[in-house]
Amino acid sequence: MKEEVFNLVFGDWDENLHRINELSISNNADRNKVWATVASTVTDFIKDLPDATTIAIGSALSCTRFYQ
Repeated sequence: MKEEVFNLVFGDWDENLHRINELSISNNADRNKVWATVASTVTDFIKDLPDATTIAIGSALSCTRFYQ
């Protein structure tokens, strides 16, 4: 069986590069809104793929601890 890997990335949209910059730190006071969106997305993902393994890894150890 072929294993599929999915990557949920979040960060700030870089208009110049036309991609998400996952290392940016915007500090724009929307942390709760971002986390609500992430939680909703992960919940939907798990509903669609209940056998998938889900892990959270941050760009720094402190981020990974926060995600847990």
